[in-house]
Order: sequence, then structure tokens, then C-alpha cells
Amino acid sequence: MNSKLMALALLATALVACNKDDNGSQNLPSNGDYFAVVSGESAQYVMQLDDLSANTSYVISDNIDEMETSYTWIFGGSPRTAIGLAYSQGDPAPGRGYIMDDNGDIVSAGSEFLLLNRFTSSGFYGNYGVTNASRVTPIDEDGGDLSGDDLYYKYNGKVVCWNSEGGVNWFDNSTYKEDSIALGDGTLVPLTRTDGVVYNFIDLDNRLAVADEIFNSLGVAENYPNCQATLAGVADFGESFLCGMVLHYPRELKGTVSGGQSIGQIPNDLLNSCFVAEFTYDGTTLTHVRTIGTDKMGYASGRFRSRNYPLIYTHEDGDVYVFSGAYEASSTVPAACMRIPANGTAFDSYYFDIQNATNGGKFQRVWYAGGDKFLALFYEVSGDTSSSANRFAIIDVAAQTVTPVSGDFPKEYDSFASEPMVSDGKCYLPINVSTEQPAIYIIDTETGVTTKGAEITGAQSINALGFMGR
Repeated sequence: MNSKLMALALLATALVACNKDDNGSQNLPSNGDYFAVVSGESAQYVMQLDDLSANTSYVISDNIDEMETSYTWIFGGSPRTAIGLAYSQGDPAPGRGYIMDDNGDIVSAGSEFLLLNRFTSSGFYGNYGVTNASRVTPIDEDGGDLSGDDLYYKYNGKVVCWNSEGGVNWFDNSTYKEDSIALGDGTLVPLTRTDGVVYNFIDLDNRLAVADEIFNSLGVAENYPNCQATLAGVADFGESFLCGMVLHYPRELKGTVSGGQSIGQIPNDLLNSCFVAEFTYDGTTLTHVRTIGTDKMGYASGRFRSRNYPLIYTHEDGDVYVFSGAYEASSTVPAACMRIPANGTAFDSYYFDIQNATNGGKFQRVWYAGGDKFLALFYEVSGDTSSSANRFAIIDVAAQTVTPVSGDFPKEYDSFASEPMVSDGKCYLPINVSTEQPAIYIIDTETGVTTKGAEITGAQSINALGFMGR
């Protein structure tokens, strides 16, 4: 069949109501509770699905929408909203959203929007979609942009100047003052406060209108006034929201400091500490409420190259569980989980040593899976965070057990969706295997036993899946 006939065939399929043939294959449903994004040869498609169970097969189509841009998808809010965020490597990032209307059809939630900065983390708080981007621009205490000025930083007993023309000058003989630096020749220069974290609030009640706020993270932890933060995760905390943090020295220019491709050097004593920032947002003003810390585990962020993955999630009872995968080889505290109780102002006594429970296992990513369960992605080699992260398991924070996935879960795969969909004690995770049609795998969170569910014929990958029913 030539390409024109194939296109006409797919278009005709999109107009047919849902029905199963003798082989269990489905044409596109007229409506359904599930939102999926799949990749074809030259575009991505939004599809509406109604059955995710085994022996169900759909044909790839654009029954909802077609997109040339790739998006990261998050799901939340009321009504349930799917928000797509494009990554533009520092340039303004487009976004879009979908909801289910009263007829059960998935439709646009409002105008396409634009984030003026990249995003490094995302989530929901109340009826806002929230993104943040750390290390965006140097700012003063009032939020003023300093990127056109000469900027002076403290670093490893020296002073570095990032000048307005992009050059770097080091000063060996300098004296630190409270708010300034005396250079070797006696010149007094202001100490630059840096690392403006840009928050974007996407209003689900106002057709996805976007407002942005800047937070200066330098000194966010009381005893570390010279450290700034890279934030990871957004956990709704009722009247506020919580974000995990990696504290580090300012990263003046790429390559001038150690600590990874995306952050500055992490002080040794912070490798064994975990800090969480609490914020409120009232529709106009972002306020830093407090910083919560512990020295029982390391920072709450998964790491992979320049990425920082969230390890902080809200339990259905309102408590927030904070994980640390013990990424740093020189850290002396184990991979663990702790808890900030609903309405609390500090970690409580809950502590789960996950590394000991898994004979040395460390993990890169975690997702909330409903009830007391979390889905986690562990490193292939126990305790080695330089190995591939490819082993999934269910963490039960109440029973303090870790159960590897089993059953139909693929032993080898190419990719998986950015987050699982959770419903009725099961995780639905799209997984893409090059030798098979991409499919949705259903993980029983009580047992870890996995069943292969619906697949999408003709797709190269399933990139996102979310529940949209009311």
C-alpha cells in the first residue's frame, strides 16, 4: 500500500467507533478514560483509549491530535488535566493541555502556552501545574537580573569574577566580608547572590494562563550561606508545596567546578544531608516558608548526566515521603526513605533503610503507586550508581519491604514512559521493546507480578499514559 492510501486508511479508522474484531484488535474508541501519546514515523499522536487489558490492540492514529513537538507529560488537577511540556534546551518552551469534557471526549484545556525558561522539574500544587528551573539567571535580593554585570563569587578559598563580557578572572588574595569581597588590591566589590530559580504556575482554572516567580536559592539552608540549590520535584502539601534540593556551591561556568554536568561542587558534609524547601503561592506571590533538613540520608534527587529526578511524593493521606538514592559514592549514609507528616514542619521518626533491605541496592527514580506503595528504578549493579538503572521494584513504605517486578515484565527494553499511571492498586507503565509492538504493562503493586496489557500497532513508542475520567 502506498503512503497516500495508508494515510487515507488511518483517517478512515479514526472515524470508526470502538469495536473489537475476532482477534481482539480495536479500532479507535469514540471515548474512553485514558489519554495516551504515541510516536509514529514523523509525528506524535494523542489518542483516547478505553481498555488497557491484555489481548487488546489499537492502531496508531491521531483521533485526538497530532504534534510535531515532543513533550513531557504530567497529569493532575481537577478536572483531571494532561499538561505537555516541551524541552527547548534553555530557550522558551511551548506547552499544551487537555481535559475530558462532559461528553467524555478529550479536548484542549485552553490556549497553548509558553514557558520563557526551560524546566527541570514539574508537578501539581492545588489547581496549578508547577514547573521550576534552577540555575537560570543571577539575581539580586529583590529579583533583579544581574546577568549584564560583573559577578563575584566565593569558591574554594578564592574569588572568581564572571565578567559582563563572559570572561573569568580569579583572585587569589582576597578577603570575604559579610556582603562584599576585598580583592588583593583593596578594591571592594559586592558579593553576588546568584541562582534565580524560576517557578511557572500554570492556572488550570484560567485556560492554562502562566505566571512566573523567581526565588533566590543562595543561602536557602541556614548553615550554608554560600550554597545555592538545584530543586527536584513538586509535592503538594495542602496549603503549601515541598521540593527536594541538591545544595552546592555556585556553578559559575560549565567546566569550572566539579559536581556533575549541571550543578556546582557539593561540599563533603552535604553529601550526607537531605534538605527540602517549603513554599506557598497565593496566585500572585511565591513565598519560601522554611527549609527542612536531616542528616540521616543524602539529598532527595535522582541523578543522570544533567538531569535531576524527583524523589519526593505526596501520600494519599497527606504525608510526604522523601527518598534518597545515595547517588554519591563518597556518601556514608544509605539509600533510604523518610517522612514529613501532613501539616508537619520537620521529618518525623519514620525511617526505612532501603539499601540494607535490598542487600546494598541503590535507586535512581521513584514514583508514587497508590496506598503505601512506590515504584522504584534500581541500578543494575547493587550499590553502583555508575551502572545502568534498569531494575524495577515495588517499595512498601508501611511494611518496609522491596519486591522486584516479575511475570511479563520485559527483561530488556528500549524505553518507558516518563511516569506510570496508577489505578486500583496497579501501575500501568508503557514500555517500548524494539522487537515488539509498544505495549502497556500492568504491575500489581501488592505482588510485583506484571501482565502485558494493551498494545498499539504501528507505533514506534508509547510516550505517556494518564487517567482522565471524572
